[in-house]
Amino acid sequence: MKTPTLPAVGLAARYVLDANAFIASWRDHYPIDLFPGVWACLERFAKEERLLSVDKVRREVNGPPELVSWLREKWRAAFASTRDSQVVGVFSEMQDWVHSNELFLPAAKHNFAEAADGWLAAYAKVHSLVLVTNEAYDQEARRRVPLPNLCRSLMLNTATPSECFADSGSPSSSESSDAMVTESLVEDAAIDWFVALGYRYTAGPEMVPGPLSWGRKSYEDVVLESVLQDSIERLNPKLQPGARLEAFRKITRPEGATTVARNRDFHRKLVNGVNVETQSASGAIRGAQARTIDFTDPSNNYWMVVNQFTVSENGHNRRPDLVVFVNGLPLGIIELKSPGSLDATVWSAWQQLQTYQVQTRRSGGGLPGLCPRT
Repeated sequence: MKTPTLPAVGLAARYVLDANAFIASWRDHYPIDLFPGVWACLERFAKEERLLSVDKVRREVNGPPELVSWLREKWRAAFASTRDSQVVGVFSEMQDWVHSNELFLPAAKHNFAEAADGWLAAYAKVHSLVLVTNEAYDQEARRRVPLPNLCRSLMLNTATPSECFADSGSPSSSESSDAMVTESLVEDAAIDWFVALGYRYTAGPEMVPGPLSWGRKSYEDVVLESVLQDSIERLNPKLQPGARLEAFRKITRPEGATTVARNRDFHRKLVNGVNVETQSASGAIRGAQARTIDFTDPSNNYWMVVNQFTVSENGHNRRPDLVVFVNGLPLGIIELKSPGSLDATVWSAWQQLQTYQVQTRRSGGGLPGLCPRT
């Protein structure tokens, strides 16, 4: 089949969704308990007639039950009728094309006549809509008629659900102030999860160096010194002040010539305790271990999550999306990406973490939280 040149999709494009776009989004990509904002926007955009579907699709979506109920309550008016004479005419032409195509098996032709895909494509053709589907074009398909194959024959544009959602809520559209699925939305959801787990949330702007920032003296500091010192004292009440100070110094200055070696040293001290020296009443020097985390009673630790935590070094300012602190130690970084962005991949997030590592070697050179292993 010769690939036609499709018309361009403009910023004012309107979309029509197939059954799988609803089902896969609900079940896999944007479950409503994690992304309620996506479904709220779907409802709003349907009312604005920017997103719609057809009656045949509504009948084809028979699960999950919660999705069926949501569509019945929120999207009932957005399912357009396919009884229009023009739609029926285009569908008949498509049916002739499918039945005359020798590539498709008889069962594929029969299923096409019974399914909603042809009616959806016909409606999109008549009303110049972009058809949203997770299906991909397959020039070797025989057992079924892929929807993108049908769209190419009709000179119809297609889009994936993520492309549709990103365009419907993109900053270049009329809804510039509240993009459908933004990184900010994902960040807020992640913070809510941490808070639900018992973490204290602190906004990055509150972490400016000063007396009220948990002992942070400069933007190069990644350890919350006062929190760590208080934690070491709380977890090691029998240790002398000098031994606790030694534990603080050793845990914040891991030993090793490489990042991997320092990470291993830090991990060993974190899990097994920090070796320190203490003096008995008789004056004898003996060894002891200082704890920096209570692994027996998690509630005895100080859990904190900070968003947009600014770290500055050598003229480079970096702001990880989320930094997770336990007893003042930065033990994890989370780099978030918007699921609506085509460029938001695990690899782009990983490369961003590598940038943090290279540009903040002094700040995070020995701490796994701000110096990920390679």
